[in-house]
Amino acid sequence: MDANGALLAPHLDRLPAPTPLCGSILGTSKGHVHCLAALKGGYVRALEGSIEPAGADSDGFEGSCRAGLRHFVLPVRQGEKTLGFILADGIRRDRGSEADGHGLTTLELELELPAGSLTGQAAEGRALSPEDVGRLRGLVSMVIGEAIAHLGELQERERRIAVLSDQRNRDSGDPRLVGRSSAVEQVARLAERLATSDVPVLIVGERGTGKRLVARILHHGGPRSGRAFLVQSCASLGEAVLDAEVFGRATGTAGGAATHSPGALEAAEAGTLYLDELGDIPPSLQAKLLQFIEDGTFHPAGGTDRRQANVRVVAATRRDPAELVKEGRINPELHEALNAVAVALPPLRERIEDLPQLAEHFLARLAGTGRPKALHPETLRLMMNYTWPGNVRELEHEIERLVILSGAEPILIPDLLSPKVTQPRSSLDADAKGWGMLHTAIRQLARQPWHTAKERWIGLFGRPYLEEVLKSVGENVSQAAKLSGLPRSTFYRLLHKHGLMRRPH
Repeated sequence: MDANGALLAPHLDRLPAPTPLCGSILGTSKGHVHCLAALKGGYVRALEGSIEPAGADSDGFEGSCRAGLRHFVLPVRQGEKTLGFILADGIRRDRGSEADGHGLTTLELELELPAGSLTGQAAEGRALSPEDVGRLRGLVSMVIGEAIAHLGELQERERRIAVLSDQRNRDSGDPRLVGRSSAVEQVARLAERLATSDVPVLIVGERGTGKRLVARILHHGGPRSGRAFLVQSCASLGEAVLDAEVFGRATGTAGGAATHSPGALEAAEAGTLYLDELGDIPPSLQAKLLQFIEDGTFHPAGGTDRRQANVRVVAATRRDPAELVKEGRINPELHEALNAVAVALPPLRERIEDLPQLAEHFLARLAGTGRPKALHPETLRLMMNYTWPGNVRELEHEIERLVILSGAEPILIPDLLSPKVTQPRSSLDADAKGWGMLHTAIRQLARQPWHTAKERWIGLFGRPYLEEVLKSVGENVSQAAKLSGLPRSTFYRLLHKHGLMRRPH
């Protein structure tokens, strides 16, 4: 039966007869209704979790019919989801009282069957002891477990195929770097040489600089171009999840049979696996990755058997890998294995001369087969004056915004730009400098215990804040206290603590 209680046998319009006794009963319209009601009753109780009768448990339901024959219903579950039920019926117990006399005689009269027809058939066939029924339930449970494990494997393969298909759709076309600056040309030449090799590669660059694009160039320009290019993000994933995602997972079934769910390494067989954010991989998994790079073998999560895969590994990080090694975020040996050949991508602000060509590229892609829109000269000037902290990806999003807001207009005017892009360069530089200093301070404090770092942070923050507040109100303490939102007594205490009481008030 499925999860709604329907028989999963479309060619049957009636319940099958497991015994001659059942055949005689099911041969009557009333008998078929009675049997179906008894079985559905067990199904409903199993589905609702309201199993109470003797012989029932949380893993199924046992019951008996009017003829004294037993049946059991076992749920088929995948995790918390109930997929359906397995029914075993027509079981004759070895206790004679279950199938004797009075009950069957009454049933014969009710179903208008010849006298003695049911009582004679009730004694046919082998009776099962309670131990036999228990073994039968165990066998059915084992089959269910193996079926669910097989279903899980099929679903995992379908998921991987969908991921690969989605990535191939997104990554379709000939990947190439856009721009004519010397920095871009240098990266393009290096990528072209590395594409024909099979060595692991580490790509370093800020967010949005095109690390994945370079990985695609390495894949499509080499002998693995006809095989899978699989992207695995390593950020924000727990160790157990990432272990299974990359190396696969070994599992077991109710019958003890070992099964295996493939990970990214096996899904990318003969192709390329791109690992985004190397520094976010836990140390234990970095050791497994190093082992694979060295000899091409690995063991799945939860398993001990070693497996092999023929996959080129390309990793990426947005931070200086040498700094990550010092901080203990990257295994030094793994860094050495990957950093034999490293590709460093420049941020957009260091190749701003490529912006016009990048903008034309994105506008042409958005236009499809139509006529691309064009940037107004003032729009281009403002964009050239912006620092683009999000790099090429941020530029792409800004172009998309311009096209959407422009409607049917062919020229993209400055009024459509984001406020951040039109902000004067001097204030942007000041903001960038301030955030850079803040980031440096946080990186230094991050090497200390929480409470120590917190106290030092408050100490670093307090004096500059008080000085700026006082300066903004012409050294008037009352106005400064009001502006800070602190009680005047508290504000005086902070001034004294930071040695600022000497100021004239």
